[in-house]
Amino acid sequence: GLHSDYNVVIDAMSDEAGDSHVSLFDWQVLSFDKHSRLVSSLNELFVNAPGNDYHLSATSKALDAGDPAYGNDHDIEGNNRPLGMAPDAGCYESSSATTPRAVTPIHELITIHENNRITWQNIPLGAQLQIFDVSGRCWLTRKEVINSSFTWELPSASPLYFGYRIIDKAGRQSVGLIQ
Repeated sequence: GLHSDYNVVIDAMSDEAGDSHVSLFDWQVLSFDKHSRLVSSLNELFVNAPGNDYHLSATSKALDAGDPAYGNDHDIEGNNRPLGMAPDAGCYESSSATTPRAVTPIHELITIHENNRITWQNIPLGAQLQIFDVSGRCWLTRKEVINSSFTWELPSASPLYFGYRIIDKAGRQSVGLIQ
């Protein structure tokens, strides 16, 4: 059967015959493309699609949209990947030195750190949560938060610092450092 996920798509999914179209939301209800992102045009993704430059733009929704479990550590040009929290979708990994990552924060998010526990409150339902150490190693991924609150107990013998990133379904994200 068809397995499709971690894509950047236009809102017109189709069955294998191509004779019907459904929205991304309806497609996700059918268990396809659960982590995919929606765009309205190629201009939202690439530096210059009409000029055949398919490198990702600074505000591309493909940034950090690839499958974090994907084992390829280099893009088609030999650049290291991932350079962000997850690999970029597609064959090119955006260079953090030349392409700043645009972040729209989740303003209502509350982070509480006490007694070796970290609690996030007001997490938008369906958001993705990642916790990683300073070397970039992922310690925890919650692909779809189902409660508005999440508590994580720091493991014993853990590093001194952790980073976190929470991305909601609208693409807003909050990042932070935990000491």
